[in-house]
Amino acid sequence: SGGSGGGGGGFGKKPEPAAAVAAAALEADAEAVLRQARGNLDAAQAAMFQDSVLRLQQAEPELFARMQDSQGPSAAPDVHEKLVELTWDTIAAFMPLGGPPPPP
Repeated sequence: SGGSGGGGGGFGKKPEPAAAVAAAALEADAEAVLRQARGNLDAAQAAMFQDSVLRLQQAEPELFARMQDSQGPSAAPDVHEKLVELTWDTIAAFMPLGGPPPPP
């Protein structure tokens, strides 16, 4: 396993510097996490996802326990649904709030 040479540790191109990403208006919590990650979008998204999972552990301990026990293709439908929800919430938090992206 590994990347395709993108350099960001995830999919796509190398993460843009914080200044370029922050120039697009983001949700306040996403902006703060991105600053903490020094502009590394992959690291910021990972941190936000982990925080969401920790909040889930407090809010829905039974679902969290099932999530720990069953992942991948064998995951229960409600576990899969929650993972998809947390994933897309994380992605959406780092999308610009409106308008076209800033020029390079």
